[in-house]
Amino acid sequence: MSILAQLLINGIANGAVYALMAVGFAIVFNATNIFHLAHGAVLTFAAYCFYLLVAVAGIGIVVAVPITIVISAGFGCLIELCVYAPLRARGAGSAGLMIVSLGALVFCQNIYAIIFSTDVLTVRSGGLAIFRFGDLTVTSLHITDALVAIFVFFALQLFLTKTQHGRAIRALADNPQLAPIVGIETRHTYLLVMATGSILAS
Repeated sequence: MSILAQLLINGIANGAVYALMAVGFAIVFNATNIFHLAHGAVLTFAAYCFYLLVAVAGIGIVVAVPITIVISAGFGCLIELCVYAPLRARGAGSAGLMIVSLGALVFCQNIYAIIFSTDVLTVRSGGLAIFRFGDLTVTSLHITDALVAIFVFFALQLFLTKTQHGRAIRALADNPQLAPIVGIETRHTYLLVMATGSILAS
């Protein structure tokens, strides 16, 4: 039973990370109807950005996290402006946008490999803080992942249901043809969708 409980703890911590990325992907897909394969490139971009800030620039983790989030949101908006928006204006369909998204992912992967190589990079050395409860081991990373996921999901729910921008995203996802008629600025909303998805990926 102790092994099962330990695996459950590990699964919850790892699942929290994947859940955040999956929700970001789902928001982009539901609101834009784009199978946003480049979402993985945004995730990797955020990781390298965090590495540069902490390991290279020497910025503290507490400061580096919000900076990484803002830069990642900007990167998502850049993908929308430079990749998706021009093709959408030319009437490209979902299949075409998905292929372009795959191309953007491959392009970014190769740029990352050229700049950072394919070696594993870390921002710290040594082990994590460990808390033992009998045979169970919980690290500070387990706790951080779970708490961040709970906070982000709660904040995202409030954003989508209680704010004007959140309701605009939901309206665009529900009916993209009707959204402009009721006064929703779709170009700005697409940018907001990409920024939100990218924040969740970071």
